Parts: sequence; C-alpha cells; structure tokens
Amino acid sequence: MKLCFIADANSIHARRWIEYFCKPQNEVHILSTTFCTKPVRGSVVHNLSASGKGSLTINGIGLKEVSDFPESQLKLRHQNEIKHLISSRIKESELFDIIGLLYKTFKLKNKTEAIIKKLQPDLIHCLRLPIEGWIGGLVGYHPLVMSTWGNDMVYFAQKYSICRWLTEKAMSKASLYFPDSQRDKYIAEAYGFSPASLTFITPVTGGLKLEELPLYQKNFLIVKKAKEKLGISPDTNLLISVRGFKYFYIYTETLVRAIPKIIQAFPNTLFVLKGDLQSGGYFHLRKLAKALKIENYIRFIERLSTEELMDYLTASDLMVSSTLYDGCPISMLEGMAYGLIPVMSLHSPIQEWIKDGENGYLFDPRDPENLSQVIIKALKNKDSFEAMRKRNWDLLKERADYYKNMKIVEGLYHQLIY
Repeated sequence: MKLCFIADANSIHARRWIEYFCKPQNEVHILSTTFCTKPVRGSVVHNLSASGKGSLTINGIGLKEVSDFPESQLKLRHQNEIKHLISSRIKESELFDIIGLLYKTFKLKNKTEAIIKKLQPDLIHCLRLPIEGWIGGLVGYHPLVMSTWGNDMVYFAQKYSICRWLTEKAMSKASLYFPDSQRDKYIAEAYGFSPASLTFITPVTGGLKLEELPLYQKNFLIVKKAKEKLGISPDTNLLISVRGFKYFYIYTETLVRAIPKIIQAFPNTLFVLKGDLQSGGYFHLRKLAKALKIENYIRFIERLSTEELMDYLTASDLMVSSTLYDGCPISMLEGMAYGLIPVMSLHSPIQEWIKDGENGYLFDPRDPENLSQVIIKALKNKDSFEAMRKRNWDLLKERADYYKNMKIVEGLYHQLIY
C-alpha cells in the first residue's frame, strides 16, 4: 500500500499509529504539520512547516492580519469571524489557539495539495481533526480517512462557525472513520459522515502495547520502593493528575478546590499535578493553592523521564482527570495498565470504559464538592482496589490491545483500497 498520513509527526500518538504500517511492503509518507525533529523509521517525512514557523499560538510567531487567509477558500462571513477574533484584544489562550489553528490550516493547504498530487497515494489518512482533518477536507482527495481524538468533535466545531464549516467539509468526504468513542461517531454523522461508510471505534493510538505495560500488583514492597525514590512517606495516599493545566477544557482547578475537604478526612494525602510550569494555568493553580493554604499537599511537576513517570504511576493510588470536554484519554488507559484506579470526569466516552464503583469512579468536573466526596469514598474503600485492577486489566486486553486493533485497521485500509 502507498499510504499518506497528514499528521503531527512529533506527536507520540500519531507516530504510534503510523509506525505499525512502516513495513517493507508499504510505502509510507507523512505530511507533518509541525517540523519533524525525529525521523519515523520506514517512512518519508514531508515537512509542511519550516522549523519554528507556521504556528500562530501564544508561543508562536504572533497574530497575522485576516488578509493572510486565502479569500478563495473562505466565505466572507468566516473572514469577518476571524477578523473579529483578532481585533478583540485576545487574552484567553483558547482564542490564540483557534486563530493559530485556522491560520495554519489555510497556510498549509496548498503545499499539502501539491505534494499529494505528486504522490498519488492509495489513501490519505488525517490523524485528528483540527488542522490535519481540516486540511484533508479542503484538499478533497479520495479516498480520505479520518481519525478524531479527545474533544475534536465537541468543542471548536460547536463554538465557531468556521470550525463547523471545516468539520463538515472533512467528515462529508471521509470514506473511513476512526473515532475514539461511540459519541463521536454519532456527532460525525450530524456533520455529514455517511452512516454507510466504514468505521471502527478504537483508542487514539490503536491501543496499548500491553506487553510493555504490565499490570502492577501494587504490593507493599513495590509501592514502598517507588515512594522512597520519590521522597514520599510509605503511608501517604498518592493521587496523580497528568492532564495538564490548559484552561478551556482541562479543568484541574476543580481538583485543587476539592483538596481541603479531602485532607480533612485523609491528612496523609499528596496530590501530584503534571503540566506546563510556564503556563498561565499553572500560575493560577499555584496562586489558588496558596489562597486555600494547601501548597504543602501539592507537588507540581513538569517533564519526567520514563523511569520517573513509572515511579509516580507505581506509587500512586488514584489517577484523577478533571476535564470539561473529553474523549477516551490514552493517559486513562495507561493508568489502568499500571494499576491506578481512575477517577474520571463524567463524560459519555469515559462511561464507555468506566463503570462508577465497579472499575473506577466518576464525578462532575464543575463540582469540587462532588469530587472531594468521590475521592474520600475511594480512599475509604481501598480494599476493593485489587478487584478493580483485575477488571481494568481484562478490559484493556479485550478493547485496547494495540496489535489486535491495528490488524483490524489494516484490514479496513485494504477493504477501502481494493
């Protein structure tokens, strides 16, 4: 097969999916929306963006004028919408992000089209919707394969009309679709994806390589050793959140506001929050923690080596994820594989995996009181954790086996092409 992926070649999720197809019998091309810093063995990478360019985010090159968006590709009402966003003295990171996504989509479209015209692949697969899928929809090559991850279908497209237009353009042209939840399949049909077209619900990366992530039994000696390495007392209840501090859909503030009541019930509890320590979200949470007088109960961490992350996952009891919008998080599946009990925001894609009180816990991400009650309940019932871990391990083997799922994906590629 001659395959062409429009993807962020630096994304570990995209690379995991693509690497499966980098076999001698396939010719694999990656049209990378970011400048690829590490080759993907067995593939040819075409950088759509020059190094450090083509981005329009807070950490990027700054805002451009609306005239930079090709007039032939945008309806007037969408030009006006972008102009309004730009001229409104944007302060929220969300608006910086959306302008960046739109600018990059239209900037990279023509280069993408030229490369595809030259390659003439058997199929094009867009790995996620914002930018990659939108570009694929604008190019209009057939057959087109789409993947959506996380909040792709439930955030920008609902909030901004131009994103809705781009989403409809992409989904209406897709012949094969890989959502990460049943919810997104239904939403995609509302945006023009044909119910008669091929589809397969699978985790973002296709799943986990389970032999690399053995279920930790959480026996006392293993946990004690990991806590000692991290400088944590053996009798400490350790809760970890790895979702970051991004304001507009990651809502770690709920967890921080829940901490005072949790430590009233369990004073020997430590909360590990992983994210960007240069972000506005981090500084907001740190200020909040100080105001609530709980700084000593929180450990903020940023980049970790593989060994350090394994130590934290081994040492932790619960994995907490507070999100306003979500799909099926790979971090949740990885946490389950390491024996953590997931405490997850109540969203329908999460409910496709987690049954409250059976293999994890669910809470309202806008309600700190509810989250504190749920975590206290979980810590009072630690005797049930081993049975929960067994259920989660069985569930991963059934639905999140990378090799099993990717074999199905490969079969669907063949079905589409031949």
